[in-house]
Amino acid sequence: DAGGNINRFLGQYLERYEDTTNLGYISLLTCNHDTIRPSFSLDSTELKLAYAFLFTMPGVPFLYYGDEIGTEGFCDPFNRGFFDWSRANSSLKEYFKYMAKLKNTSTQLQTGSVNAYEKDNVLFVERIDKNGKITAAVNCGNTEYFIENKK
Repeated sequence: DAGGNINRFLGQYLERYEDTTNLGYISLLTCNHDTIRPSFSLDSTELKLAYAFLFTMPGVPFLYYGDEIGTEGFCDPFNRGFFDWSRANSSLKEYFKYMAKLKNTSTQLQTGSVNAYEKDNVLFVERIDKNGKITAAVNCGNTEYFIENKK
């Protein structure tokens, strides 16, 4: 547990990721039956930012059933509700489809090296390979942050 410190988390995660290279896959979990669902405290925009981070980090995204449609739930047993397609957040569902396709078709996100860092309360994840670079930026603060797109 990084205690809310993104740099501490990145250090721990990247060290563990390196330790598992060629041994299997490391996963970042959204939640599970013992934890509160992300949708309990995050709105749709915040969920999309969190999932952008999850899908751009090295490893395999691990989604607890229903997270891809915004299933709500607090503590056990309320976080184990049935998969209710009639209450699906269609925007979130489409976003997951997009992120899954991006992860599955991008060599950078599959096997590229990672450079993750924080600057001015913005988390940057750069994934790089011979085909190019993909950069995800997640603003964790309340101030607008502008990034110049250099081509």
